[in-house]
This record gives sequence, C-alpha cells and structure tokens, in this order.
Amino acid sequence: DKAAQVTFDGVLVRVMTAEHLVAVMLHTGRPQDRVRIIQFLEAKAVNATRLKRILKRHGLSRIWEEFLRLCRLGHPLRRRASRRARRR
Repeated sequence: DKAAQVTFDGVLVRVMTAEHLVAVMLHTGRPQDRVRIIQFLEAKAVNATRLKRILKRHGLSRIWEEFLRLCRLGHPLRRRASRRARRR
C-alpha cells in the first residue's frame, strides 16, 4: 500500500491514503477521530481490502472490531447482499 501521488502547485507530493488515515485515527482513538472514521465509512471513501490489510499489519484488527461494536456499526466494509438475493 503506497501513498497516493498528486501534483500541487506544480510539485509532485505524496498523500496518505484514506485507509491509512482511518488506521491512524483508529490508533489515536480521540472522539473526533471516531466521528471522522464514521464519515469516511459513510462516504464509502475506504477500500475494505486495503484497510483490513493495513489494520492487520499494524496490529489494529482487535481495536477495529471493538470500535465497530461500540459504534454499533456491524461490519460496514462487508458487501451487503442485494435485496433480491436476501428474498430468496
């Protein structure tokens, strides 16, 4: 997982990915960070596969599960079955 590269005022800069930002906010654990994580999830700004890989690499999987439980989010990164599939 690499930082994104963007050009700003003609200068190529590296920018932390949304997944890394979520991991940092989760690790920091401040109330405003928890709110921002939820905003990232609601905006679908996070790639589930990349985030899970980053959380595992940095030993944050347990903290992530606890965060989801405390916020009553279930597993927002799992793909939900379509309504049609659930009816069957």
